[in-house]
Amino acid sequence: NLPEDARRLATFMRAVIDDLSRNGLVDDAEVSVVGWSMGGLFVSYLAKLENDGELDFKVDTLLAVNPPVDFNYAISTLESFIEPSRSWSREQMLEKFVDVTPRLLVWDKLQFDSTPDISEEDASYTVAAFLVATLPELVTCVTGEESSVSPRDYITGFFQDSARQVGMKPIEDVLRGNVRVSVIHTWDDFLLDDEDRDFLDNALGDRITWFSAGAHCGMFHTPEFK
Repeated sequence: NLPEDARRLATFMRAVIDDLSRNGLVDDAEVSVVGWSMGGLFVSYLAKLENDGELDFKVDTLLAVNPPVDFNYAISTLESFIEPSRSWSREQMLEKFVDVTPRLLVWDKLQFDSTPDISEEDASYTVAAFLVATLPELVTCVTGEESSVSPRDYITGFFQDSARQVGMKPIEDVLRGNVRVSVIHTWDDFLLDDEDRDFLDNALGDRITWFSAGAHCGMFHTPEFK
């Protein structure tokens, strides 16, 4: 539940600020919050809590990086990336990781100008597998029981909002009205569709910065982002 998760985050932040103040490490702390991917959604919902008078501290800057606008669409996209692997054996899945992941990491580290020699299907599967790999662990932490969940299980079982309401669109008025909320995004993020891009442009205006490429959080290493 995004609003409730944001409240828990706010409680944690309040405790950190108080602890720093007690130890003389900050004085009248200026608070800036940055979140990427799902964390970007939390940043947006912190702005909603502030708008609703539920924050007992001032946030000076809220920056969301590559937030999914429509979480249902994002989950469906990840599922489509994983779908080809349904017929693979565990050995085939392991082979993909062993073969694809090091090449992607080396290519990214050395910042080659050319595109790595990896099929779109293999690259899509590897990216999606990394993004959803933490879901079972997350559910285990919440429930205390060993769990294996799919992306769809996650959104239907652990989000109390209906699928169409999970994301940034339900809080459009907050995004429009709070000038301290900014977004950095990549135009080719596969978790966005054209409607999402239009939404961000219309809701944020000059408070959104677009990178032309980088897919999902793939521009962190660039000098422009740093």
